[in-house]
Amino acid sequence: MSETEGRCAYVHESADAAPAGWECPHPTDDGERCVFHRPAGDASAERVAAAFEAAVAAGESDPRRRRFHGATIERLALPEGTLLAPDRSHAVDLADASVGELALGGATVGSDLRLDGATVDGGFEAGGLTCYGDLRCQDLRAASVDLAKATVDGVADFAFATIDGSFSVTRADLGRLAVSDAEIDGTLSANLVRVDERTELNSAAVGGSVLAADATFAGEVRAMGASVGGALAFTGSAFGDGFNGNDASADHGMTVDGPVVFKGVTVRGPTDFRYATFRAPVQFHPEQHSTETRFDGAVDFERATFEAGFDFRETVFDGRLYVADATVSGRGRLDGAELARGLTLDRTETTAPLSATGVRVGGPLSIVACEFDGPVALDGGVVAGEVDCNGGERGEATRFGAGLSLAGAECRSGVDLRWVTCGGPVAFHDPETESRTTFGDAVDATGARFDGGLDARSVRFDHLAGFEDVRAGDDIRLDESEIGRLRSDVAPAEAGDDRPTVSLRRGSIDEGAIAHPGDGTVTYDLADARVGRIRIDADDGPVGPLAAVRFLGTEFDGFRFAPYHGALEATGWRLHDCEGAADLPEPDPGPRRLETTYQQAKTGANAVGDATAAAEFFRREMRHRRAGHAADLRSTRGTDRAVAAYDWIANAVLDATAGYGERPGWTLLSSLAVVVAFAGGYAALGDPADSASELLLFSFQSFITFVVGPAPAETFAVRLLSSVQGFLGAFLVALFVFALTRSVDR
Repeated sequence: MSETEGRCAYVHESADAAPAGWECPHPTDDGERCVFHRPAGDASAERVAAAFEAAVAAGESDPRRRRFHGATIERLALPEGTLLAPDRSHAVDLADASVGELALGGATVGSDLRLDGATVDGGFEAGGLTCYGDLRCQDLRAASVDLAKATVDGVADFAFATIDGSFSVTRADLGRLAVSDAEIDGTLSANLVRVDERTELNSAAVGGSVLAADATFAGEVRAMGASVGGALAFTGSAFGDGFNGNDASADHGMTVDGPVVFKGVTVRGPTDFRYATFRAPVQFHPEQHSTETRFDGAVDFERATFEAGFDFRETVFDGRLYVADATVSGRGRLDGAELARGLTLDRTETTAPLSATGVRVGGPLSIVACEFDGPVALDGGVVAGEVDCNGGERGEATRFGAGLSLAGAECRSGVDLRWVTCGGPVAFHDPETESRTTFGDAVDATGARFDGGLDARSVRFDHLAGFEDVRAGDDIRLDESEIGRLRSDVAPAEAGDDRPTVSLRRGSIDEGAIAHPGDGTVTYDLADARVGRIRIDADDGPVGPLAAVRFLGTEFDGFRFAPYHGALEATGWRLHDCEGAADLPEPDPGPRRLETTYQQAKTGANAVGDATAAAEFFRREMRHRRAGHAADLRSTRGTDRAVAAYDWIANAVLDATAGYGERPGWTLLSSLAVVVAFAGGYAALGDPADSASELLLFSFQSFITFVVGPAPAETFAVRLLSSVQGFLGAFLVALFVFALTRSVDR
């Protein structure tokens, strides 16, 4: 008998997976072909299964018997509990086979099982399969694949496979899963799966969803260039070595048409979504899931496209989060997220709101060259690193098209807002909450444009608050703020715009510099503020430095008036009345309010040794006190009115005779007037003096209470008038000594 007699005559001509020219080693019962290479349906399923088991068993001594290349089988169904290749040697190979139905559920294969290039017209049913080797199904074509509860110690390799329906590895335990370049029209289910090594979906095309609830991926998950027509959902899953959706190439970015969900997952290692396109929302927010979403490594969305926004609320990023050069069409949410190593949003463009309220950023926050068409909010957030909005270059400054909010935020390092443009309001304050924004380092907005103004009320600036060369379309409000060092030079955003006010009411400024355009287009309101060592300047224009600054109830703590004596003297030492005061709160303050204002100005001038300013402010204080007495005189009755009248008269006399003790020359003039007036009085009483000079001499002697010789006429009226003059003289002399002493002391 020849070597080929009784053996199948099939020769494999295809070179897709099995080698071309392969000759079938299996015996024939009758005819030229074995049971595996006859036309499908010639042999019953039971006969095929028995022959298959026998051939695999024979392969222990003859490895060729475990090869079934190009087999044509209508149905291959192994009974549950079937044990194939217990010797764990020599693969069972169905490469390029055509099988109508394949059912291996419950079987155990001790060696590799290969179906490379095979076609399964029906479903590939392998639920509960145990394979101690590799399950290799590259370039497989099947209606569906079911590996639910399967165990594969090696790789389950379906690279380049075409699956018309669903693909399931639910509850499977796999050494490695490879679905790279596969086409799966249905859903890929990996719920409760465990993969000990890599999971590869590179360039896979899944028409349905990819679902992996409570799955464990101990190795890296690679999905470079993958496309998913439905959702990409990982819920409660664990990734041991990261998720890689790109290899730094635009050609290998993922595309997901449905929602991307990482809910309650833990990812150890980096997560890479660079160049990805997300046509539905990307959601990391755990919502009702009991486990937080946590990424231990860096998460990178560089150049990604979010067509429906993202939701990273309450997500924990232990590594840095990169959303650089991204395009975000929907709403972006980072509320309550924790970013231990910082956040990069450089060159990102958004069309909807970006919200990061309550975010915790442990590193720097980089927002360079971004275009935000929607509002950006970091209310209540904590940022430990620097907030950079320009990268140090004017051309890289970010545009906030609809405003920026940092209400209640805590920025522990610097905030660089130089040259930024804000089309909407910039808010560091929320009137509806009691939270307070604090800046632990410099805030520099040099060259910025705030079309909607700035609300920084009740903010604490521990160091620099820099608003130099700022263009504002509305007010800059720094009311009740505490500022270590202020540098402010604000002008209207456009010529002809309404006058912006820089309001520092009830604020506190330790030191700094204030400047205004000098044309009356900007007003500074320092009502009730505490002002330290600040310098006030103005550009060339008709309005002097202090003429655009209102001081009302202001506490001066180190402020030096000396450089402004000339300007103050020209305005009568008025502090409360400035350009634009009519548009400010309290446009017409009452006398008591003004009295307090100049009293505090006097105290501040005395504290820095400026006697001239202190004297002038004291005079204004007393005059406003007199105006207060006049107001009391008009509004009271009875004894209160009499007291007010007396106070008004005493104040007026002190002003007229001595300039409130600040004008000793006025006392001399008042004394001369008294001497002349009383001389006329003596003449009116019929005093027969020989000459006017004698009357003046007698009047002068009476003034100083030193009469030499007898009076010109010893009448009672003359003696009475002389006594009154002596009293006035003593008073004026004492007043002169007081005023002169104050003048010398100052």
